[in-house]
Amino acid sequence: MGTGDYGVGRARFDRGAYVTEATGAPLVGAFPDELVRSVESGEVDLTDVVIESTIVMEQRGEVAGVYCRQGTDTDSDFQHYEFMVRDGYATIRIADNNVQIDVLAETRRLSLPRGEEIAIQATCVGEETRGVDLSLTVDGVLVLQASTDVVLPGGIVGLLMYPRPGAGEGNASSARFLDFSVSSVRAR
Repeated sequence: MGTGDYGVGRARFDRGAYVTEATGAPLVGAFPDELVRSVESGEVDLTDVVIESTIVMEQRGEVAGVYCRQGTDTDSDFQHYEFMVRDGYATIRIADNNVQIDVLAETRRLSLPRGEEIAIQATCVGEETRGVDLSLTVDGVLVLQASTDVVLPGGIVGLLMYPRPGAGEGNASSARFLDFSVSSVRAR
């Protein structure tokens, strides 16, 4: 996981948690460099995965989640499927680093406690011939499902945070990622 100041925010480890603070564009955290190299070289396949993370958002309106199948895009540096939550909203979407977003599923019926642990689980399974099935579970409850024929190849998985509306210098959004795991699953 990367740490440091990224111009649009910063990431650091604090008391066992991976803490991101965003003031500009989305702040993306990924796996350690060695695993990224293993995925990019084809040694590790993260095409069909279940991603789990426990997140604490300290302030109302903060937006955090996970992503899968991050890879190159034709009109940006990268794109991926992302699974995002905030109090009152959850979404599954395709997005790129230019913040071009295609919403695949969303709900405005999600109540999240501020300052408490939120367990999210994202599933990303599928192939070129039949599309990709995506799902988001929050605290053990299935919140969203989506299918798409826009098939992104296997790629990097990781953590993601967007600044809350109105965040700026001295008013950074912050999320604490307490844990993170990824498991390979078989396509159905």
